[in-house]
Amino acid sequence: MLSQIQHDEMGSSGRLQVVDRAGRRTLFLGSMAQTTIDLKDPDRLVGRYISYLHLGMVFRPDSKKVLFLGLGGGAAIRSFHSSYPEMNITAVDIDPNVVEVARKYFFLEEDKRLSVVVDDARHFLAVNEEPCDQIILDVYNQDGYPARMYTRECFRLMADRLRASLQGGTVHPGALVINVVGWVRGQRSRTLRVIMRTLQSVFPSVYLFEVQQPLLGRFLGSGGNNFILVATEGTREMSLKLLRHRAEKAVEETGSPVNLRKLVTSRQELPPVDNVPLLTDTRVKRGEIHLTV
Repeated sequence: MLSQIQHDEMGSSGRLQVVDRAGRRTLFLGSMAQTTIDLKDPDRLVGRYISYLHLGMVFRPDSKKVLFLGLGGGAAIRSFHSSYPEMNITAVDIDPNVVEVARKYFFLEEDKRLSVVVDDARHFLAVNEEPCDQIILDVYNQDGYPARMYTRECFRLMADRLRASLQGGTVHPGALVINVVGWVRGQRSRTLRVIMRTLQSVFPSVYLFEVQQPLLGRFLGSGGNNFILVATEGTREMSLKLLRHRAEKAVEETGSPVNLRKLVTSRQELPPVDNVPLLTDTRVKRGEIHLTV
């Protein structure tokens, strides 16, 4: 089946292509697919990982302010915007070309609850001190991960922006939700284990969920997949039973269209991280550690 290229240019993050094929439209950054939509039903979630980004609602069901770092085609942002009518969303992307592509080809529309900012996400975190309930980190360039967004110092900036709430006598800390692609075990797992170890150096509780999508696993190779990391400053790690209970309550309270109770059952044990280094700004500047998919 023939593909039709709708857009092809070099952006600040790499080569941007918009390709239509078999009734679907995909945004590519380099060789990496960033966003795919169904042209007949753009609101239908084609990328399964987007549903898993909603797992942050299990940890902060009262989320009213959410910060997205990384835009892509904006499918995830549109999903949150339509699912939670009381939520205010800010999306930050470094590349103005990506923002224009999302508006022109992926039907992203801003309004009083959704704003898009063109800025380096690290700079935005440093200069904007307004607190939020969730941060969703989904940042890539054509080579993989921009390492400076995954350092201990950057995770501390994110932790400083997250606020807790008190509900029914229970403290609900803010949640950092991260979409990662790769391997968590085996010889190719170093990148994701570096990210996990660095994340654990800042956040007391880190949860790992595997996106159930066998097609991507076959594309990446054995064990490769999308994974969702959720990090909070909660000091007590929740059991699967409690996560299911919290998921049910979150759906009741928010009206989320996502089956959160089912998604929490994809939780995985964190792999060993003692034999990989912490990622720090100094190591990134020295070129000691590279994060690749």
